Amino acid sequence: MAETSKIAEWLDGTLYCDIEDDSFNGLQIAGKSEVKRVGLAVDACLETFDAASRQKCDLLLVHHGLFWKNRLPSRIDALWRNRLNACFESGLNLYAAHLPLDAHPKHGNNICIANGLGLAQLKPWARYHGTAIGFRGLKETTLERLAKQCETLTGKKPRVFNFGDTKKIRSVGVCSGGGGFAAAEGGVDVLVTGEFTHSNYHYAKENGVSVIKAGHYATETFGVRALGGALAKKFGLQAVFIDAPTGL
Repeated sequence: MAETSKIAEWLDGTLYCDIEDDSFNGLQIAGKSEVKRVGLAVDACLETFDAASRQKCDLLLVHHGLFWKNRLPSRIDALWRNRLNACFESGLNLYAAHLPLDAHPKHGNNICIANGLGLAQLKPWARYHGTAIGFRGLKETTLERLAKQCETLTGKKPRVFNFGDTKKIRSVGVCSGGGGFAAAEGGVDVLVTGEFTHSNYHYAKENGVSVIKAGHYATETFGVRALGGALAKKFGLQAVFIDAPTGL
């Protein structure tokens, strides 16, 4: 068991990143003063709050928190009342880590995916508001093999957009979640990301960057798992992953 304040302090220090983010990162809801079990989830939502309560979690560590600078609720309606009550009634602490967790060089979504794909000579890549949140590296493979490897890693069959040589892949960039914007940066043969939208399409095509769209949720389970494991080890806590896939 550990004090919530000590855990939050350690997370704040571990995740410190000077980056512009729409998320209010950090402890978003203060609950119990001590933590024994930590829940790990991609999204803060009623589904994960209820699951955390059933599994007797004292703190829920998420990638997508409840509170965003451009989406603050103007009133507490039934939806917000249900969400907040689910936390208040169980004393659940909520900690959110958005872009700092994407960019983290050890526990982040992107470094975990890059390592899982076996990329070599990794370098920061995919600048967002001036700060790199993804990674690029070297790997000799084919587009088909890389897509299959992504499927094995994430458990989700990706959609592939071919804009280059499918047989001679030498460099791969990784930017999880809504990272399709990284196609505009170029400099790689393939971009592995979660979402790839209409506005990203022509940047990828004109830069000759093929895209593996592996799913927003599926590419963002890695960070909370890695960070949660480190947190559990540091403080001697139990950690459980709460899987609430959206299919998107």
